Amino acid sequence: MTMSTIIGALYNWQTLAGSAIGIILPITFWYAKELYEAKKEHEKNLIYLEKYLVNAVNSIYDTRCTIEKFLNNQFQKLKESVEARGDNCYSVDYTFFPFIGTEFIDHKILSINTKSGYLDNKMALVLRNLKDFTVSIDDSRRQFTHTVDTNKMMALQKLNLPSVQNGMYKKNLKEFEEMIRETILDKNTKTVIYTLVSSNIVLLEFSKMGTIKWRRKFARVSFRYFKNKKELNKFKESATDRIGRYFKEKIDKQIENLEKDYKK
Repeated sequence: MTMSTIIGALYNWQTLAGSAIGIILPITFWYAKELYEAKKEHEKNLIYLEKYLVNAVNSIYDTRCTIEKFLNNQFQKLKESVEARGDNCYSVDYTFFPFIGTEFIDHKILSINTKSGYLDNKMALVLRNLKDFTVSIDDSRRQFTHTVDTNKMMALQKLNLPSVQNGMYKKNLKEFEEMIRETILDKNTKTVIYTLVSSNIVLLEFSKMGTIKWRRKFARVSFRYFKNKKELNKFKESATDRIGRYFKEKIDKQIENLEKDYKK
């Protein structure tokens, strides 16, 4: 092989390598740019979810406070007014159930991919519980309006004796208050608060750990011994329970602190 042949071969190789690099570099930079933007978008979405959950918690406590004030003030005055009626006087006393906003309902959270199946499921549960909570409040408003309107109709048409009508009104108001306190202020509020707080705590920990470390901690099967595939699948399916147990103490403590602040 002559020197000119070697030089020609090197020249051709350099030309080929330069062409390849000219193609590969733009693709590499584009891919790196896409990864960076995807990472920033993911971080942005997690921050959005964190703010949303915190705002939702505050909104639920505001709602609870509004309903409690209604029961302890306007509703209490209504009951006292009905109690003060004599047996020969019909009661048409009324008040209005407070309006409760639904600004904490945001379907956007379902479109966000957190890169954690557990967290995605938690977001779906958050939205479902918030919607159930607002439905319960709307239903309570309808029940209260129906109770007041029915009593008014009975009183104006004098379908029963005043003592009977007043007795029914008192009974209905008592049952309504018990339902509100036991269902809305106790059961429903506790459920939605727990869902929101637990979701936020998990979200913050996930953001701190990162996807890889999170999966290693709660879903890794490497270096574990399983007798058969059934045991392996059982371990994978128990990830939800393991995560729940891991965060339980922290969740309970957070809710306890929130309740203390609320009562102040």
